[in-house]
Amino acid sequence: MEKAWTSRSEPEPAFISVAVSRWHIVVATRRDVTQLTVRGPETTATVTPIPADAEFFGIVFRLGTFLPAMPLAGLVDRAVTLPAVTPNSVWFEGSRWEIPTPGNADVFVNRLVRQGLILRDPVSPSRFRTMSTASPNGPFSAAWPEQRALPAARSRRSPERRRPSRRSVTVGRPKTRPPCSATPTKPTSPGH
Repeated sequence: MEKAWTSRSEPEPAFISVAVSRWHIVVATRRDVTQLTVRGPETTATVTPIPADAEFFGIVFRLGTFLPAMPLAGLVDRAVTLPAVTPNSVWFEGSRWEIPTPGNADVFVNRLVRQGLILRDPVSPSRFRTMSTASPNGPFSAAWPEQRALPAARSRRSPERRRPSRRSVTVGRPKTRPPCSATPTKPTSPGH
């Protein structure tokens, strides 16, 4: 778990939901009806309606954390609301789960981890951290070692009016692919 947040609806018709790289769980309560929604990463900002008189609670998960039952590729720019069993519980992976509150979010997440329903890929965050600190040329230079500079696109000006371009684009091919784990592993320590 990276962080948790709470919010109440404002008397506005909508808000701008910013693009985010992580997935999260959002609990919304309106008129004594509570829903638990799993929201995937968002590639663009979107205008989202604000329901009147609603309370929201969210759990944001760290990069590399995922639900095997809901692959992140299928959640990009989407959300899945879990079916309600009771006013305070939902059905997920063949079991009834109590909907978390701000006071027990850590207990909820730890239970999902113990059941193997939330896993963490230890390679993802450490790979980017290592690449960004190890290379003076930025985070991707370790993954793309054979780099060469290409000149920017040619100007449509006449040859005598063209000036040399100072811009260039870096492209390349990796010598080897970065290591990738095909089988998710259970985390060795908490921190989801």
